[in-house]
Amino acid sequence: MARKVKSARTVAVASGRGSAFKARVALAALRGDKTLGELAGQFGVHATQISTWKQRLLEGAPDLFADRRRKRQAEENNQEELFEQIGRLKMEVEWLKKNLPSSVEALRSWIEPAHGCLSIRRQCDVLGLARGSWHYETVAETARNLRLMRRISAVTCRRMRRN
Repeated sequence: MARKVKSARTVAVASGRGSAFKARVALAALRGDKTLGELAGQFGVHATQISTWKQRLLEGAPDLFADRRRKRQAEENNQEELFEQIGRLKMEVEWLKKNLPSSVEALRSWIEPAHGCLSIRRQCDVLGLARGSWHYETVAETARNLRLMRRISAVTCRRMRRN
């Protein structure tokens, strides 16, 4: 069985698979004068890939003739609106951070664990609260620890008076 040898140019172009190569293959498929199998053999590309490129060409063809000025103007307007919104949101966040309560307990009360869009991590970040402090539960000191702390404090105060 004789093996078909591809030309060096076809192999080099196919390995790069640049946009010009894809367009040439898709246009050849669109012409319809050869089957997908023949095109696959000619270009060294799988028939499914040729079908995909042909479909992308058909879907993207209307954009080639769209009015670019309107599209560019719409994108610029949209970009301006987004920049305005970003600026407004930054200002609101700064205002909130300035007027937030400073105690950890008060900040913890602002967190909504059942919030659908903001995770606890993100809520803690926005509030400037360490996430560990959200999960931390205070535990009352034992009577023994309180006695020890008072004793340590008394000893420390006496030593400081001597010096």
